[in-house]
Amino acid sequence: AYTMIDYIGDANARARALTQIGFGALRVGDYEQAWTLLEQGVAAYEAVSDKVGASMAASGLGEIAVRRGELDKATLFLEKSLSDRRELSQQWGIAASLGSLGRITAWRMG
Repeated sequence: AYTMIDYIGDANARARALTQIGFGALRVGDYEQAWTLLEQGVAAYEAVSDKVGASMAASGLGEIAVRRGELDKATLFLEKSLSDRRELSQQWGIAASLGSLGRITAWRMG
């Protein structure tokens, strides 16, 4: 079954649409749909060599993993996102990734 996203010809616009709809699904608690869309968003951003977008979508995957209690998986996605954001000198992204990783550390410490 095709969706509206399948008809978006511009690769950058498609990556943005996948990611934004994925974050929307995350906000309403549809983690399975959010995961699928954000995974596709990461791949779409990587296909157009957009590290900023890919790191944002990856951070969403990390957040889903946190909410599911999959802390090891969350840490992998968030550390990847943090690494990319540091490489890009993206201060707000670095802060967001560090905050999320800090929450995971706090939960693990009890």
